[in-house]
Amino acid sequence: MIGQSLGSVYLAWEALNKFTPQFYFDTSGYAFTYPLAWLFGCKVLCYTHYPTISSDMVERVKQRNSMYNNNSLISGSIWLSRCKVLYYTIFSWLYGLVGSCAHLVMVNSSWTRSHIVNIWKVPERTKRVYPPCDTSALQMLPLERSTTPPILISVAQFRPEKVCQLTIASKSVTRSYSSLTKVPLPFYSLLSSGPWSSVGGICTCS
Repeated sequence: MIGQSLGSVYLAWEALNKFTPQFYFDTSGYAFTYPLAWLFGCKVLCYTHYPTISSDMVERVKQRNSMYNNNSLISGSIWLSRCKVLYYTIFSWLYGLVGSCAHLVMVNSSWTRSHIVNIWKVPERTKRVYPPCDTSALQMLPLERSTTPPILISVAQFRPEKVCQLTIASKSVTRSYSSLTKVPLPFYSLLSSGPWSSVGGICTCS
């Protein structure tokens, strides 16, 4: 993470030297570029979809849970885990320091806002702005309607934090339930941005 962050600073330095805008608007999560943009005299605005680091990530390493951000080699070693906790703690502090340089912070959910406020410490400048999705047609659908048989649809991406293994496990559970109850349960899973075209009978879309 620190390597990517330093790389983004270099990229921003090149861009700001070629053209210095009045407003610096970041939507890619390059928080480490904010102090630089501020030094160039820009007003810094950002729209954050997902924090680069969160308290959840730190807790997983502390508890030595093996997940997408914590390799089993590290989680299996107390010393490597302690080193990673130290690294995450320092990075989290730096992330909070640079993030607080933003004049206006926009986030896409209450979950993201809680983590950003916890790390950046600028609640008065942090606004929740939901993505512009037209739900008028969905609101016209009745809440209660019969579906025989019931159809289960799961939409996700092939990204580590999406834990796609749960989708595959859910497919297995529905198959077991159908075989025991003799009730067919169609299960469709739309998994985008992934290298697989189909997994264990799960319908995928890329």
